[in-house]
Amino acid sequence: MKRPVFIIVLGALAFSLVSAQAAAWMPEKQLRVHLESHLLEVATGEVNPDGPGEADFGEVEIGIGMDKGAVGFGVTLGPGFVLGGRLILGQETDTWGFGDNEWFVWSILPYLEYVWLTGIVRPFVKGQLGIEGLHDENYDFFGILLGAGGGIHIFPNTDRLSLDVNGDFTFRFGGGDANDDAAGGHFNHWRFAFAIAFGISGWF
Repeated sequence: MKRPVFIIVLGALAFSLVSAQAAAWMPEKQLRVHLESHLLEVATGEVNPDGPGEADFGEVEIGIGMDKGAVGFGVTLGPGFVLGGRLILGQETDTWGFGDNEWFVWSILPYLEYVWLTGIVRPFVKGQLGIEGLHDENYDFFGILLGAGGGIHIFPNTDRLSLDVNGDFTFRFGGGDANDDAAGGHFNHWRFAFAIAFGISGWF
């Protein structure tokens, strides 16, 4: 077979396989229960960008079993859509120019996910919008959390269990109150972050 003909035939076969896979969806009315742990987080932000006590900060955290994890629930809507939410709990360390702050962090984060392809590896994209709070002995902060991300679900031997690799871009903004006079009492704050998490999901 001449090379151009071979390339055309190979391309047609690949296109037909991808088209058939792309038309597939997750089964409807499945309950999803999932757990995840952060492996990497990189963030940058600013405190009081328009007021006194302005400070830039940045952070990088890497490691299996970081002090941040999530539990989530969702339901498949079909074709390909998963609607759910995550409760994220953890600890955050930020240098805000006023010293290192060890925060207790919680987030309630509803999401809408779209999954395509069937088989072992199923890519997905998602959007999310929620609220977040940070607390320590000197500060209390509440904000809005916006995000987008994607990743893959890996179904090794069954459609009931998947290993999940997830990447998230999030933007947090809001305000809080500080007992530390150096922070000026009330402060505004924003933070942009990228995180990679590994998890496991059950689909029932």
